[in-house]
Amino acid sequence: TGRAAFGAMPEWENARVPVPEGAYPLFLTNTTQANFKCREREDCTSAQPYVFVSKKVFLDDIQFRGVISDFHPTKKYIEKYPDGVDVQEDGTSGLLLVWDEDEDYGQNFYLVHSVELKEAVVAKWAAAGEGDAAGESGGAGAMEEEEEE
Repeated sequence: TGRAAFGAMPEWENARVPVPEGAYPLFLTNTTQANFKCREREDCTSAQPYVFVSKKVFLDDIQFRGVISDFHPTKKYIEKYPDGVDVQEDGTSGLLLVWDEDEDYGQNFYLVHSVELKEAVVAKWAAAGEGDAAGESGGAGAMEEEEEE
């Protein structure tokens, strides 16, 4: 699919549900998953499908690997992410990398590049963990609907 102008989100190929503004579906290779400590069913689970990754780590990967970096298409969004949010050990802001177990958004992961969506995703999974069964809310697509509890 062609890229839309920066600021407008493109239509996502293979997405089964609308991708919210502030999310960018990505296919992450096993090597990238290992390097970013977000391996499916190991680091990211149905109960907690996300990890925080430093803005600097993403940008270093893009600079080192160039266009072959799995995160290269998201460079502008990562750069735009505000500093001082979820500050990581290296002093830079942390972005959320979420395993999309059911590939609702068409890929195996999505990068959350807006503070508002990040807060909503973290709150959703925190609430799911406090509920009867963690992760039962149905994957990434559940973000589109208000939970009734």
